[in-house]
Amino acid sequence: MSSEPNTVNEKAVGFLKSRLLTGGWYEWRLRRKRLPGVLVLCYHGIRGSSWRYRDEVFSNLHLDSALFEAHCRLLAECCHPISVHEWRESARTGRPLPDRAVLVTFDDGYRSVYESARPILKRYRIPALMFVCSQPIRRQELLWFDALAREAGESAVTDFLTRTRSERPSAWRTPKPADASDPLAPMTIDQLKALADDGFEIGVHTASHVHLASTTQADQITELSDCRDSIAAWIGQPATAVAYPWGQPGRDYTQETVVIAERLGFDFGFTTRSEFARPDEPPLERSRFVVLASVQPAELAHRITYSWR
Repeated sequence: MSSEPNTVNEKAVGFLKSRLLTGGWYEWRLRRKRLPGVLVLCYHGIRGSSWRYRDEVFSNLHLDSALFEAHCRLLAECCHPISVHEWRESARTGRPLPDRAVLVTFDDGYRSVYESARPILKRYRIPALMFVCSQPIRRQELLWFDALAREAGESAVTDFLTRTRSERPSAWRTPKPADASDPLAPMTIDQLKALADDGFEIGVHTASHVHLASTTQADQITELSDCRDSIAAWIGQPATAVAYPWGQPGRDYTQETVVIAERLGFDFGFTTRSEFARPDEPPLERSRFVVLASVQPAELAHRITYSWR
């Protein structure tokens, strides 16, 4: 009974936000605002036609394709989607970015990004930066945390990460082959190349999605350089942007990691610190907002307009 007022209130607020979106309020407000920095959005997977499981693991990281399209429509109408290349040019020349610059990113390298997100992004002419893990793509294996969660539940991944942050293990996963029809399957090399050929930038997310803060300096170098070199060999273009797995500063990566990334030639680095990427941020520690499957278009519009400001 005690939670009923909150539920009613949440529904009322959600209804009000939806009315504000359909009535054009958020668009009107945004067109008169300058965001305090680049709005970098971090997505993961898309629930396309291959989503066979009703209760798949980490389902909050995989948006329904219709919902993702609604997000893209909102961004195209109310913001200014940019590529990381445009951001680089702005940093190099001093030419300002648009007032409501937004960069769309994807982490991990799920095949659903190629199959479902790619056509939507192209339809709305939205550039995107795809951060991938090279080992699952090369071996066509599930990401280790998806495989572990399927076997022992999502809590097993949380427990494993908590334990490894103090124990610093050398092994992170048990290989699990991915069937082509699996909704959590990684992209193929050919699909990754097709994304690059379409103009999407491909970035580094380590070879095996390792927890960098719990890894030796030598292993961090190997994880980052192997992924970088694999991508360059596959798509014929350099990979100079990196996203740190899990991405929380000091917890999931350290300043040692940042120094390594700089020495390896990366020029843009992304975290999951929930802030706008302001101009005074270090270039290898840009902020990003993680977008979950529960974020409806009206909620996204409200966050951009008010909450995230």
